[in-house]
Amino acid sequence: MVSTSAARGRTLGRRLSCNNILSPSLILGAAISIGLILTTDRILTPIVNITGTGKIPEPAPKFFVLHIGPQKTGTTTIQRRINSDKLRSQLALDNYNVIEHRVIHVHPSINKIDGSYSFSDEFLAVVEQLKTTQANSNIFGSSEYLYTDYPRGSKGCSSVRNVLLGNTKNGEEGWKLHIVFTHRQLYDRLPSGWNQMFKFHRKNGNPIRIGHIDWPEDGGNRIIPFYEWIHKRLGDGNEHEFLQGYNTWKSCSDSISVVNFYNHTAYPPNGTTPVEADLVSNFVCNGIPDASHTCSFLLQEKEWPETTTNPSVAFLDFDMLAVYAHETGLISSVWRRKEVTKKIVQFAASNEIRNNSLPIRCPNATTLQLLYDHSLELERAVMATKNKTQQKLNFDIGWEKALEKQVFCNYDPEEIVKREEWKTFFEESF
Repeated sequence: MVSTSAARGRTLGRRLSCNNILSPSLILGAAISIGLILTTDRILTPIVNITGTGKIPEPAPKFFVLHIGPQKTGTTTIQRRINSDKLRSQLALDNYNVIEHRVIHVHPSINKIDGSYSFSDEFLAVVEQLKTTQANSNIFGSSEYLYTDYPRGSKGCSSVRNVLLGNTKNGEEGWKLHIVFTHRQLYDRLPSGWNQMFKFHRKNGNPIRIGHIDWPEDGGNRIIPFYEWIHKRLGDGNEHEFLQGYNTWKSCSDSISVVNFYNHTAYPPNGTTPVEADLVSNFVCNGIPDASHTCSFLLQEKEWPETTTNPSVAFLDFDMLAVYAHETGLISSVWRRKEVTKKIVQFAASNEIRNNSLPIRCPNATTLQLLYDHSLELERAVMATKNKTQQKLNFDIGWEKALEKQVFCNYDPEEIVKREEWKTFFEESF
């Protein structure tokens, strides 16, 4: 763990013991081996230096762009927009072919076979076809599963690069592998990830439907509170869990760009002043190399669709309350889980019970310190900046806001059912 003082842990614990973003500065990044100079704000295309008379500039490289997520960084919105007919046609003007979503968005993305790594059969077939018919075009594909299904070791990297970048059948050199990583601060992303994990009824780990019908003893899933779930995620001693996918793809690729999830501006092609941008405009303009036509189109469109949203985290808290009431005998066994949860939600709404008026449980000081350290470690690794003092200040401002909003906490069922209005509710309703 990153060394920190015990005083910070005690301070964090006091902030939440009562039971109840500014984005980082974006400074010029390091030069990449193929000549791309990347920042988290924009991509500067390679400059070919002509040293003698009559020299012919080398053609611009063709890219195989993989967007690796990670999850809960707007991937669904980005994928839906880019796979739309409108943006596919715009990207075609930038000489990009978009791999069909269903072909690349599979889990696991990369399968381990006899120590080597391979994509799905359908994906391999598509890539081989592209090598034959679209060798002079750029390729784009997006799957957040690539962040966790990353190639292991040098052999894995070699296998993946051979699949994606191997010579075309006419002998021409393959594409340059460019990775796009969307950065959202870990302490902000993980509560959303917890919601994504437990909002579905799952069978063998696979999502079946949103919502839970059966009680845990009848085969239904048990929701683990965030403070318990995050402690298990962070307390296993694996300091680099959240960096492995990023670092591995970075080492396997020819270049990488990091798109700041919180950035709401982008530079128009050849422009010197940033303009307002939504998530997808930010992603295309700041993440995809040589997509200037699509970038201009998006920045001029200004009619941005609403982003997708997830069900309220409070719904999961009320589901946990329903399970607790069921297991402590507060309701009749004839009632089904989904019906009880729905009644609880309706009761809370009809009585205007405010979220911040209910007793809550939060991570302890040790868990909060782990979350803080992991988040800051990832921030510093992917958001390169010369002004580390300002970066730390901005990071801490966002962290303090998260603490104030109690986003790491859950309702405390044991304390809720002790309240008179809730006792009456359970007695009269069930």
